[in-house]
Parts: sequence; C-alpha cells; structure tokens
Amino acid sequence: LIHSLPSNTNDGKVVQKLLVKLIRKLNEFIDTVRGNSGGVNQRNDLSINDVQASHLIKYDLNKILTPALPNFANQPLYFGTAKDCNYRWEAIQAYLVQTLLVNKRKIRFEVPPFVFLGSTDTNEVFRRLNEMIRQEPLRSDVKRRLAEKMTSQKVGKIKKLLQICAGFLINTSNAASSNIATTRLVEYFGLMQLDSKEYAEVLSMSGFDDVLTSNIDDLWGLISGDMSHQISPAYKVVLTDQMKRDIEASREALQDHKTTLLIEWKRVMNGDLRNVQTNTPIFHHLANEGRDESGAPFGSTDWFKHFPKSLQMENCYQAYLFF
Repeated sequence: LIHSLPSNTNDGKVVQKLLVKLIRKLNEFIDTVRGNSGGVNQRNDLSINDVQASHLIKYDLNKILTPALPNFANQPLYFGTAKDCNYRWEAIQAYLVQTLLVNKRKIRFEVPPFVFLGSTDTNEVFRRLNEMIRQEPLRSDVKRRLAEKMTSQKVGKIKKLLQICAGFLINTSNAASSNIATTRLVEYFGLMQLDSKEYAEVLSMSGFDDVLTSNIDDLWGLISGDMSHQISPAYKVVLTDQMKRDIEASREALQDHKTTLLIEWKRVMNGDLRNVQTNTPIFHHLANEGRDESGAPFGSTDWFKHFPKSLQMENCYQAYLFF
C-alpha cells in the first residue's frame, strides 16, 4: 500500500487525506468489532509500510463465502429430501466476522503535521505563507476574546493547529483561490482530518471560529511571543525575485556579521516603525539605527556596504525572514 500513496503536494495532498480517512474508518470498524466480540486475539497494529492486499477488508463474497458455504449446510439424508438444505446462519455470521474483521490488523498511519515543502524552519514557513496569502492582523475583538480564554495547554494545541494548517495551505493549490484570505481557519480542519476530540477545547474557544487564514501569522506571534504580530502588514510586503537574488549575492560578504546584523535588525523591527516611510531603503535605516559589537553604527563599517540596496522598508519583515 505504501507504494500507492499519492504525492503530499498540490492535488495529491487531497487524495492523501482521503486515503487517511479510509484507513481511519477501517480502524474504527475493527475497534467496534473487537469491542463487541469479547476475548478476541488483538495483534499489534500494522505499519502502513508493511500493508499488503491481504491485510485490507475485502467484501468479495464469491471468493470468501461461496467456497465455505458447504461447511455450514445441513442436508438431510431422508428419502425425497435431497434438495432440502438448511444453513447454520449464526455460524456463517461468526465466520464472516472472523474472516473479514477479527483477524485484520489496524493500520498505523500518521500524517506528518508539520510539512512545509521539505522545511521545518518556522521563518521559512511564514515567508512562504506570506507570499501565498497576504497576512493581516487579527481583529481587536477576536484577539481580546482569544486572550481571555488562553491557557498554556491551549497554546500548545493552537500552535500545532496553525502548523498543520499552514503546511496544508503551502502544500496544496488552495492558496491560489481568490477568496482564500477571507476563509475561516476552521473550514479546513474537516478536510485535514484532525482529531476533533483532541482539539475540541480549542475549536470551542470564543473567537477562534473568527480566525481567518490571513490571520495565521498574527495569531502565531500572539501566542508564541514572536515579533511578527507586532509589525504592521505595511512592512511585510513580499520580496521580488530580483530582491531575492540581491540577498543571495550578498550572503558571503555578510556571513561573518550575520548574527549581529539579524539581532540589530530584529531590535529595529521591534521598535516604533510608524514614522518610517515604507519606501525608505532598509540599507539607510539600518545604517543609522543598527550597531555593531563595538557600538558603532552599521553605516560606518566596511562590511555593511555589501547590504542589498534594493530592499525597501515595506519588505523589512520578509527580507529578515529570507536572510
């Protein structure tokens, strides 16, 4: 079965979710029979890597039941009754249950919840998400209602939900939809086949059903203490291809000072950007505001001259993630 698994990208992701749903239905069916059958021999669950056709439930009665019917037939030997035949129906029922279900093994199949096109780097995740879906701040009333009901236990589950949903959006073509940014997050949970019992407490939180796919970044920052939710969307404009090439070209020259650069860059973004024009080059702003290890402005150092000049303050957050 493992060789038949579809791709986990684009439309294949939806097919994979359908396969997961069928496997879960099979496991639920087996659990039901085991629970109603008393002392059944419960074998270890089977990894999907080891599943063969014989492990799956098949309802081909011509191959399963027909050859076995003579074993359950009572044919009288009295004269003139040769065509009469009585079947032991309870025995047939027990045979079918034993053959179709009881001797089957449940299938273990965990869908990786944090799949981001081969990357598990959170910064890379949200950079890609911003490119697909322009991220916006949560409405103030939604943020207030979420904060009122937030607990440390819920934070962990919400982060996992956001990770799963972001990965699903990035790995499928759903993000190309014109109305994706206004779609409520909870509408994807059914398609992603999440365990409703595990996340029931979160899904019932006041305000959570009003979270949109365009709020993922802001909600992540709110619950993780990340700076992203503090930054206005005006400074989160995605990079152009040329900007990305300029950053790549500067990496080697800036490598020895990358840690200092990113620390100061983050400090500047955590500050008040409201009075900084979005069309101001990042180079000019960091040259004045950034400080190296000795406390000198970045603009007075030789290495900072290699910083890309094409980046604007409107690209500040996206450029930081790309670095």
